[in-house]
Amino acid sequence: MEELIKQIKELITKHKLDENLIEEFNLISIAKDSHNLLKEISEEIKDKFSTYAKILEEILQPEHSYTTMQECASFNEKEIEKVTKTLSKLMFYINAYREADLIASEEVYLEYIKEASKIWKETKEDLIEIIRKTKESWNDHLPNKKKQEGYFG
Repeated sequence: MEELIKQIKELITKHKLDENLIEEFNLISIAKDSHNLLKEISEEIKDKFSTYAKILEEILQPEHSYTTMQECASFNEKEIEKVTKTLSKLMFYINAYREADLIASEEVYLEYIKEASKIWKETKEDLIEIIRKTKESWNDHLPNKKKQEGYFG
């Protein structure tokens, strides 16, 4: 594990990457016998983007589950626009990873890491606001007992 962290830090220094990559994208979870570290880092970034893209997608297109309906109901039209823009940014970089994976060159992976980590800094604050809003929905909109009486399934 320490050897892996050392290798990642060397890559960060060599390619002038964001120094917070390891913490921001949980890079310690990369397999220590990785043959293509740039690909693995890119994949970890894409995975984080995918996790949050799924959350945003559920806000915009809630399934018929109590939790997603509760959370999405707390967003107004302006906030939904922000969710949509944030999701678009994440989806662009999820698909940029897919493209990089198909091309499979170190240069493309490196460019992806640089661009995606840059957009992460910009997008993270928006995500924090959105996640706080979903969290607060559970305080702001306490369930109405009469709504629950009709369905127990």
